[in-house]
Amino acid sequence: MSKQEPHRDQFDTLLQHALQTAPMPAIPANFAEALQQQVSDHEEQAGWEIWLTRITVAIAVLMLSAFFLPWLNVISEQLTEQISSAPWPILLMTAAILALIKLLDVKQQTPQAQRL
Repeated sequence: MSKQEPHRDQFDTLLQHALQTAPMPAIPANFAEALQQQVSDHEEQAGWEIWLTRITVAIAVLMLSAFFLPWLNVISEQLTEQISSAPWPILLMTAAILALIKLLDVKQQTPQAQRL
């Protein structure tokens, strides 16, 4: 225990007492309007943050792709072996029919949304 600790305790006690007993200053009547005026004059400029986020995402994608590349190679080889015998014309026709059904469904829903 050093000699300075009792002095710090006294100082901390005096500071705490001063902060607790000090009168709170009154907020000016036009405080909210003045603050709103200061904030509204400046447009948000998030260019730095946007670029930093883009760079971070690009680095993360590169690192993850380097990490998963050996596994993707094995998976793609196995997938190629199993898909090579698939009936591609039937699968493509089914996908086209489903896309057409979805397109017609969206077109039918659009007038209803405009009426609301």
